[in-house]
Order: sequence, then structure tokens, then C-alpha cells
Amino acid sequence: SFIDDPYWTTIIDVGSHEHTALGARARDEGLSGVTHLYNAMEPLAGRAPGVIGQALAGLYAGIIADGIHVHQGNLALAARCLPDRLCLVTDAMLTLGTDIDAFEIDGRPMRREGGRLVGPDGQLAGAHLAMDEAVARMAGIAGARAALDMAAGNPARCIGLTDWAIREGAATPLVLLDATFRAQDVIAA
Repeated sequence: SFIDDPYWTTIIDVGSHEHTALGARARDEGLSGVTHLYNAMEPLAGRAPGVIGQALAGLYAGIIADGIHVHQGNLALAARCLPDRLCLVTDAMLTLGTDIDAFEIDGRPMRREGGRLVGPDGQLAGAHLAMDEAVARMAGIAGARAALDMAAGNPARCIGLTDWAIREGAATPLVLLDATFRAQDVIAA
């Protein structure tokens, strides 16, 4: 199979998913992690761990830490269960950094209501979240070092960059944050 082909480095994540059987055999199927932990996934249950349970047991997991997609208590649970595998993602749409408050995705109208992006049915449709905001929220939950690892170190390890580090000559840009975790500048190689 493609997953077993030694020519390819394959990282497979499952996204929004409500299929309990897949969650129960996620690792056996070669899944590395989940995208948008908790979102549109069956709830964790005692006899049916599903995708969330598999993720919290040690898969990599991307999480939208905006306080809208995932409750603060579930952000804390994920941070405790996955200190080296939780990866902050923004799921940001084109509203971020602009005054745009309406747009379309595949002809479907989306709008910004406060900090939420929703479709015509009121269902969440992406996020209005910058990475520095996600880091600030997670720093308040898990501490500064953990939040910074979730933004940079954990995602690097997830894609196999084991030699990732901040050093002279590195190809990765360096984002300078102030004491409240607001981005101030970017230093590119």
C-alpha cells in the first residue's frame, strides 16, 4: 500500500470524523494524528473512545485554541494528555488581519459574527484566529514553554524535523513575541 511504500514519508491525519470504528483502529490503519481535535468528532465515551480517545492516547493532534471551537477544559485536557504531540493550528480564513466580514467558500456564503466565522446555518466555518492569539490562550492553560512547543516544536517533530532548532543559518523564520505573546516582528533567514 501507499502507506507502506518506503519511498514516501507519509503522515496521515484524520479530520472531522464521526466514525467510531475508525477511531478504534486508528493506529492499526497507520494514522499519525488528527486534525482539529474535538471538532465534528463523536464524543469520548467509556466504551467507545473513537478518534478523540485514540488521539488523547498518544497520536499527534492539531487543535484550534480560540475558545470557540474547543472549550477551555478540553484544551487543558489535551495539553495534559499530549504535551509533546499537541499542535496549535489556526484554521484562519481571509478575514484575519482585514476588515472583511463576509466571503464565500465554493459558493457558500460565510460571515464573521464577533470572533466567530459561520455559514448560513450558523455552523462554524473556519476560524478568525492568529497563531500568536492561540499561543497566548494556551500559555494561560499550559504555561509559556508548552504553548511555544505546541506552536513550533511539536509540529516540527510531527512532520519529522527532529533536528529542528533555533540557530544561525536555520531556514525557519523566527517570530518575536512580546510579554503578552503578541507578534512584534519576524526575522527571516
